[in-house]
Amino acid sequence: MENIAKRSLDGHRLFDRTGAPRLKLVTCGGEWLEAEDDYEDNVVLTAAPLS
Repeated sequence: MENIAKRSLDGHRLFDRTGAPRLKLVTCGGEWLEAEDDYEDNVVLTAAPLS
């Protein structure tokens, strides 16, 4: 699991389809930014098959 600043989130790298199969779950996280009415980060969880 990693927190990635929304400004730094690279969708091309995040959803790269090369390599081994994996599942990416993306949600909001980090500090709530009242002025932007949004969270500071995205929380990214990567899961891989066991076999």
